[in-house]
Amino acid sequence: MKKGEQTTNPTYPTAVIAKLFNLTEQRVNQLAKEGIIQKAATNRYELAPTVQGYVKYLQERAFGKSYANDSDKHVEDTKLK
Repeated sequence: MKKGEQTTNPTYPTAVIAKLFNLTEQRVNQLAKEGIIQKAATNRYELAPTVQGYVKYLQERAFGKSYANDSDKHVEDTKLK
C-alpha cells in the first residue's frame, strides 16, 4: 500500500449476513434497526463489526442481559412448540 492510500473493508449484502447467522434477511434488518449490528451502507455490512455485534448480543442474552423483544419471544415459543 502506498503512503496516503486508504483501505476500505469489504462489505457484504444482507443475504450473506443472514446466511452466515442462519437468520432471515428480515431479522438481520431488524437487528440493524435495534442497533445490535450496524450497516456500512444500504443493505451492506462490514463482516468483522457485524459478527462482533451479533456475538456480543448473544453473549449478553446468554448471561441475562435481555434485548428480547416480541419477535424473539415468538421465535422461542415457536421452537418450544
